[in-house]
Amino acid sequence: MTPTKSRSYLWVDDLSPERTLQLFSQAKQIKKNIKNGIHPRFLENMQVALVFSEASTRTKMSFQLAAQRLGAQCLVIDNVKSSSMSKGETFDDTFWTLHSIRPDLFVIRCGGDDPLAEVAAQSEVPVINAGFGSKSHPTQALLDAFTMQEQFGKFQGLKVVFVGDIDHSRVAASDIKLLKEFGADVKICAPPHFRQKTDLGAENIETLREAIEWCDVYMGLRVQFERHSDETQGVLSQQDFIDSYSLNAEGLERLGSKAIIMHPGPVNWGVEFDPCVQKDPRLLMWQQKENGVYTRAALMEELLKG
Repeated sequence: MTPTKSRSYLWVDDLSPERTLQLFSQAKQIKKNIKNGIHPRFLENMQVALVFSEASTRTKMSFQLAAQRLGAQCLVIDNVKSSSMSKGETFDDTFWTLHSIRPDLFVIRCGGDDPLAEVAAQSEVPVINAGFGSKSHPTQALLDAFTMQEQFGKFQGLKVVFVGDIDHSRVAASDIKLLKEFGADVKICAPPHFRQKTDLGAENIETLREAIEWCDVYMGLRVQFERHSDETQGVLSQQDFIDSYSLNAEGLERLGSKAIIMHPGPVNWGVEFDPCVQKDPRLLMWQQKENGVYTRAALMEELLKG
């Protein structure tokens, strides 16, 4: 394959902060239109290929709905058992097979060992990263930042803490980078063996109580048991995590009245959050999910229509 100059979105810095803010303005307009029953058909007669080799509910469905809201048709591969990958076909061959039938856009979720960046660099079709192992999830960062902007109207000086399984979270990797570019004050709060990554540039807050009392935005992160090694599992029990890092009724009392609670989902209820958090009006988790449709719609328009 010969490298081309197709525009893709694999990392949060593939768009400048200025361009990202313009995208948020477009997402806001799309949201307003859809809520008023107006469905802009920016992508009429276009084909969007959704290729998900790892499980997804929120991301896949919001991309599919966003594409359809804009008038596109979706080609979906979300079950490895029903594709040739079950026969041993490589990620590369699957991608280039689909590339040969010429969709207008790829939305891909894959494992961290798959050569996503390499195929995107050679593709004549734009590629959106919809979750790349534990490395990155840039469209989640877009919808999270958009939700914060809606709530606070600014990023400069906004105090955001990420609590939980930092190392295994592609969300944390992308969110922290994007929010720091916007001038937010970002910290983490996690057990030592959940914060071995040294390239995030976020200071650790030692206790959950300090984190809760400090933050404007409390971002819980799912404990990703499926990505843990035997060594990790032996160091920290689930009950130890709950005792030290779960947001519960006592934590809610300490959280600022104007603070918000977020979580990329899915939530392990009783682990990251006590079930009582579901009834707290500061929980904006459902707004995050709704905003995923609008920000992803704006991104697809940006890549396909400019």
